[in-house]
Amino acid sequence: MRKFLACFALFVTAPALTQDGPVFSKHSPALQTASVDKNTVLFKGELRLAGELVFEFNPQEQEGVFRAFFIPDPAEREKLPQVIGGHRPKPLTRVGIRDGDRVLVMTFGRETASAFAKGAHSYASARAIILMRDFGTTIECDSRQYYARVAQVARDGSRTILADARDGLAGC
Repeated sequence: MRKFLACFALFVTAPALTQDGPVFSKHSPALQTASVDKNTVLFKGELRLAGELVFEFNPQEQEGVFRAFFIPDPAEREKLPQVIGGHRPKPLTRVGIRDGDRVLVMTFGRETASAFAKGAHSYASARAIILMRDFGTTIECDSRQYYARVAQVARDGSRTILADARDGLAGC
């Protein structure tokens, strides 16, 4: 009877246990799962991706980069793990960049980055091909967020866009 009750309990709770964690889309095998808990999953590996680097400045709160994002081109998004089921699924539209000040210098050079960091404009962006490392996802502000470290930046063209407002980047 004990074995039956144990098997029955496992049968009833197993679907609930598997639905608690995130379910990921197919993605590049270059990114391997390194650690997992209910809210955070870290992948180790490197990927070269094309897209737009966006830097946000808020001189009232701090000098330098307030937030930095990488917006991968649509075809590049398929290379990244996206939470498609389980705990708080959300499609990937942008990747938060860790250490935005360092990436700003890598993107624009020290002198230009210093001028941007003073906050004359709220946003600066450029097309780039990046080498992304240590991609991850977590829950912040009750919402799924994606983040990564950038190891290298190669500008894709010479155009820089400066703006005082930008749609689609508000919130955490």
